[in-house]
Amino acid sequence: MELMKKRNRRKGEILIYKPEMHWIVLTYPFLVLMASFVLWLFFFIAQLFDIGADVLRYIKGVLAGVFVASVVFAGLYFVWQIFEYLSATYYITNKRLVSRRGFFSSVTAEMPIEKIEGLICYQRLPGKLFDYGTVLASGVGGMLLRFSAVKRPDRVAKAIDDILEKNKRLAVERSGKPRAITAKTEAVKDVEYGAYITSYPVGEMNGKDKANEE
Repeated sequence: MELMKKRNRRKGEILIYKPEMHWIVLTYPFLVLMASFVLWLFFFIAQLFDIGADVLRYIKGVLAGVFVASVVFAGLYFVWQIFEYLSATYYITNKRLVSRRGFFSSVTAEMPIEKIEGLICYQRLPGKLFDYGTVLASGVGGMLLRFSAVKRPDRVAKAIDDILEKNKRLAVERSGKPRAITAKTEAVKDVEYGAYITSYPVGEMNGKDKANEE
């Protein structure tokens, strides 16, 4: 939590919520291996048909090369995802949203709370099953900040929304009660081509009435 150490916080900044990346991101490399196993399944199905031995041998050689390449790629991808999973840090404070991704080269994005214009929380079918999703905050000037693959995305969105509502209430309280509108009366005067209305404050109108009475 080095980003939220006291020396890195702004004046009066308080950590409200810390979204966590879901473990599901570690399963992505295994999808590559699953694709390789599907190819091998097609190979065994092909053996059931009348295909020459040379063709089957060629197909098997190609699939073996693809499988080895996929295993190497999946292994490197898995190591990369572990670093990404451990290095990803998300923060929600009373003043800003912070997102940092990357281990070897990191990218840090911030969005002030007062700049937020809207929130989008979306989950695909796997996200609904395993309770993870992405929360996207849009801000003025096309600013975007994404909390990707976080646990309980509805809670993340609610935490941000609660801060926005609280800030609105504080702004209203600090501005004080709205000033009362000065009552006005309307005097209608006939003219040649219709009528026009002149408005005066109550006190001013009373003064004019008294002057007319005198």
